[in-house]
Amino acid sequence: MKKILTLLVLTVLSIFFISGCHEKGNGSSEDRKTNKKIDSDSLDTAYKFKTEGELVFTDSIGRTKIKIEIEIANNGSSRQLGLMFRKHMDNSDGMLFIFTDEEMQSFWMHETYIPLDMIFVNKEKKIVTIHRNTQTLSDQTYPSTAPAIYVIEVNARFCAANNINEGDRITFIQLAKK
Repeated sequence: MKKILTLLVLTVLSIFFISGCHEKGNGSSEDRKTNKKIDSDSLDTAYKFKTEGELVFTDSIGRTKIKIEIEIANNGSSRQLGLMFRKHMDNSDGMLFIFTDEEMQSFWMHETYIPLDMIFVNKEKKIVTIHRNTQTLSDQTYPSTAPAIYVIEVNARFCAANNINEGDRITFIQLAKK
């Protein structure tokens, strides 16, 4: 399933890039065959950040360190896709992966263009593992060192800049869907 999803996404992206319809710049491009304007924002919609909740990092006694907006990956397909193919994420954003069971987790950076910090969190919402500044476009695995039920991906160096450490805690809320 993972390979099929990746192949499907790569095929669709390849069609856009090979056909020359997708150009960076003013938010629109022109279809060379019909001279019709194509809104490139609509082409990128699947890979734009969607605010679905808020997450707060606290120290071990509950003092707030920083709050971020999160996109939530809580099913098989959204967890598999994660942040793959995205070219940018704001420093105040992150992706929260929610698993059904607390167990050893392992992530990789296959087709991920943004360097990330990966934060593994147990069911008590305590940070158990942090992998800092992960290697982009890599099949290297980044495992948790203890069972985790949540994983947060933020831009690389986020943890250093905000003094996020193992033993710190998280809280989060999911916003109501519109």
